[in-house]
Amino acid sequence: KDLNKDCIKSAGELGLRNRIVEGINGVNKQYAITNDNGDFKMPVYKDNYEIHELSDNNYWSSCNQFISSSTYNFNDTLFLGLQANSLCPFLKVDIQSTILRRCVESTVFIGYSNTGTLKATNAFVDVTLDPLFEFISSSIPVSIQTVNVYRFLLGDIDENSSGSISIKVKVSCNAQMGQIHCAEAHIYPDTPCIQSSQVVIRTSANCFGDSIELIIRNDGNKDMKVAKNWWVIDLSKSNSNIQSFDGGSFYLRAGQVFTKRITSKDEVLLIAEQDESYPYNKTSKTEIISCAQNPLPGSPQLSISNLDEEEPYISKFCERNRGSFDPNDITGYPLGIADKRYIYKEQELEYIIRFQNTGTDTAFNIRIENKIPNKELDLSTLTLGASSHPYQFILSPEGKLIFSFSNILLPDSNINEKASHGFIQYSIKPIDKLSNGTRILNDALIYFDFNDGVNTNVDMHTIGSPIPVKVNEVNKGNEIDFQIEPNPMQFFSSIFINSKSKNEHYKLCCLDVNSKQMWETDVKSDRATISKGELKPGVYFLVLKAENGLTFRSKKLIVD
Repeated sequence: KDLNKDCIKSAGELGLRNRIVEGINGVNKQYAITNDNGDFKMPVYKDNYEIHELSDNNYWSSCNQFISSSTYNFNDTLFLGLQANSLCPFLKVDIQSTILRRCVESTVFIGYSNTGTLKATNAFVDVTLDPLFEFISSSIPVSIQTVNVYRFLLGDIDENSSGSISIKVKVSCNAQMGQIHCAEAHIYPDTPCIQSSQVVIRTSANCFGDSIELIIRNDGNKDMKVAKNWWVIDLSKSNSNIQSFDGGSFYLRAGQVFTKRITSKDEVLLIAEQDESYPYNKTSKTEIISCAQNPLPGSPQLSISNLDEEEPYISKFCERNRGSFDPNDITGYPLGIADKRYIYKEQELEYIIRFQNTGTDTAFNIRIENKIPNKELDLSTLTLGASSHPYQFILSPEGKLIFSFSNILLPDSNINEKASHGFIQYSIKPIDKLSNGTRILNDALIYFDFNDGVNTNVDMHTIGSPIPVKVNEVNKGNEIDFQIEPNPMQFFSSIFINSKSKNEHYKLCCLDVNSKQMWETDVKSDRATISKGELKPGVYFLVLKAENGLTFRSKKLIVD
């Protein structure tokens, strides 16, 4: 920690642990992580290198070291300074559980850390458990309980320090097989030192049996600048051609709420776009399962779950209980949409690697090796999360994560089934500018003592989305429509607008299949010409809007 901000190590300046260091020699990148003393090792080749630390927040700045390995004296020690930009705590929390089974005890783990530049005082975490979780015990005392919300006092959390809480729960025997159970952890203080004005879009829903009330709120302190789109998809159709069956646009001032009733379906997902001022997720999502007036026998119970958790101070998990299962697996969250598990390009992935000792004796040492697919995932965004047991961590230069549980003494499942499980968790983001259709494959090897490695499954996600933007007409009185000719477009197409109102001004917006805006233009008559420009061959959507941003209609555009 470079206290005097001179990028030189001075007396009293201590090393920082668990900091990811990146070395760049042109286009090639290598990584290392610091140990408890702040030391790291990175092999270098004959080249010029820039070396710096990667922070997960903007409260820190790294000094940069430039070396030429052909002339560098390797008898010297390279010191890398990390400087505080502002004095502020930055609390993060993660929550995860061992595998959930009905009538069986499981453990919920909460990991927390302060990666800011100042001690967090009087910190606490509120844990909301699923209504079908029976609370049994916790590793630290519960301070306050309100229904299924449990508060744990953490005291002061020093900068660059971390801790954990474990909660033993039992999944109710009344739960249906495969039912989804959710839990959430929210750590406080959660208010940034530097307040900003922003729009915060939150989705929720109510079930009325034959219909679902969709709710979109602006919980921020700022009015939306322009209208945004929302759409609903039917998740009960497990194929890769899922389309939205309802949608539209919304505009909300600070504190306002938009609602809409739709026909009930077995499993639907509400998605609403976030405003550009929001620094975290690009959309807000709520999943509604089994909203029906007369549910069929054996149907899952009603579940309405908001899936947002991009803020570092909030963490959620939603997991189905299982019967028989493979105890050694890897799963990336969010699960994605349809069978190809589509995610947005900017979507952060949270991976859970679970393991269980199903042998015939205690496991003394366990090692997990997880080679990150670094052509698809950006190692500079890696953040370690919760874990079931303490571990040592190594990040190899080529991007392999190695988690070592030394002297874990994990009992075998025949002796103590409840204590035979464990897991580790981390989050990471895709590399910028991955093309639609790119698959992200991730798997791991788990070593129990001196036995051969156990392969997990291969987790898969696909960049892009099968959901086209389908927008309801919000001004049917004017009967506004438009045509695209020719369509497909080779070089140019004409837009013909049909409306009873004359001399109106419009906005024409082009979106890709992920709702990313490619361009927007003003239309001051009932006719316009658009060109192929930089659009690549594929499917796009033209959205006709009023000057105030409200959407009239959208149509598919095919570019040859």
